[in-house]
Amino acid sequence: MPSFSAYDGTLLAYHECGEGPPLICLPGGPMQDSAYLGDLGGLSAHRRLVRLDLRGTGGSAAPRDAAADRPARAGRLVLVTPSAMAVGIAIAGEDRRAAARLRQGEPWFGPAGEALEAITAGRGEDDD
Repeated sequence: MPSFSAYDGTLLAYHECGEGPPLICLPGGPMQDSAYLGDLGGLSAHRRLVRLDLRGTGGSAAPRDAAADRPARAGRLVLVTPSAMAVGIAIAGEDRRAAARLRQGEPWFGPAGEALEAITAGRGEDDD
């Protein structure tokens, strides 16, 4: 798999598929590699997708955490929209469904809600 070295020496992996003008794709959630993006619903038929695996996910290396060398220098830590996976918290399917239902008035909710129901029930498919 192709990769490149970031400014700090961390080796970052990326994946390419499709043909045409390149489109750089970044995963939308922390601690998730780019595999879940797939071919973005067939977009690879029109564009060359370049999906980056973020640090510590997929084929990318985890960076050496320089801040961990001096924990006494950190007085506070603010996590802005962290992934529960990053801190080892499991989210139950019903909790995910309850959070999603807060947006049930949105025009996209019907298909997205059905897909979430299938996924959390364990019968989700690739299209979900």
